[in-house]
Amino acid sequence: ATGDAVMGHLKLGRYDLVILDDQLPGKDGFTVLREIRQDADNDISATPVLALTAHAMAEDKKRFVAGGANDYLSKPVSLANLLHAIQKLAPRA
Repeated sequence: ATGDAVMGHLKLGRYDLVILDDQLPGKDGFTVLREIRQDADNDISATPVLALTAHAMAEDKKRFVAGGANDYLSKPVSLANLLHAIQKLAPRA
């Protein structure tokens, strides 16, 4: 999906969790994350965001978390790590 498509979907409904890649066509994941956190009109700013990236450096995690991500995983992702992150961020889902 494109960054604009992600934002469009979020404005249409409520979601338990957003798994957001940093490399999206159009808007990158950092831009979309910033828009999610600043969107008070559609009540999406509190939606948990799991950042997903191919970048595995400590600086990348800091950048995502500083940008508002609730957690971060680097690709490739193990199923166990993904399920753990989902359970942690959206336990009622």
